[in-house]
Amino acid sequence: MIQPEMNFDFEKALNQLSKATGATKARILKALGETSCEKFVLSQISSHIRNGQQQFDIYYNEKHELAKRKLIHRLYSKLGEFRGQVIVRTETSTEFGRFDIAITPVEVLGPSLQSSEIVVEIKTGLSLSLSQVERYLTSGKKVILVRIPFEQVVVLRPDEYGFYLKQVEQERSSAIQRLLNNTPLVIPCPECQQCPLLECEHNRFKPNGGLDRVTPRDLALDLEDFLKHLYPCLEKAVETILTELGIISDESTSSSDLNHGRLEPPVPSFQELSQSSHSPRP
Repeated sequence: MIQPEMNFDFEKALNQLSKATGATKARILKALGETSCEKFVLSQISSHIRNGQQQFDIYYNEKHELAKRKLIHRLYSKLGEFRGQVIVRTETSTEFGRFDIAITPVEVLGPSLQSSEIVVEIKTGLSLSLSQVERYLTSGKKVILVRIPFEQVVVLRPDEYGFYLKQVEQERSSAIQRLLNNTPLVIPCPECQQCPLLECEHNRFKPNGGLDRVTPRDLALDLEDFLKHLYPCLEKAVETILTELGIISDESTSSSDLNHGRLEPPVPSFQELSQSSHSPRP
């Protein structure tokens, strides 16, 4: 896989901004990707206070953790005799964010680690942030995106988005330089209602009196739908991981019959999937 490398000047500027503000590089990239106003970005990464937070029912976290554990167990079960040839880690932190699962072939635990490592991101809800997808692609790692409610498994391959990622890097470089020079772009946007910069002419801050609690309206229906789609989706995810590792599993064979090989992955890329029609689940 051709891995997009981070431009040296961009990485240097990102490190400088991280040192100047005390924010992690992951937080900086997340803020730049999700907010139009750079003045708001600067306030976000310079402060230890997170604005506009919502308090989610722990149920959502439990769904995510359950899906992650079951995916890991099913993967190890399917790996069979190849189990010792990969290392599986959870909650892997990178400068681009934290991935749910990282899978690394043992034989490439060296300079080629980043281009050979596969990371898995699990979504148990209906939402998906495209700015987050952008960060995934920027990581240079092959990402398997698993969306449980839709039984959807997609492979994101950075080498398929070379031109796009180059443009993203140029945009980020310009933005980071403006932040370093304290000349951020001031752009009215939805975040104005959460902005702590009261002196800004566009500020529309509205105190909400505390954190909002987000909880499912009908726990029974949500749980029923989640469990209905969980195992079919995990099965697709495991088969996709085995394919991307070069270990092809046939449903009619046991784990001891798994063969090494490099076949063309049967799953669509994010680019291909986005061109097909999908009816949304009500």
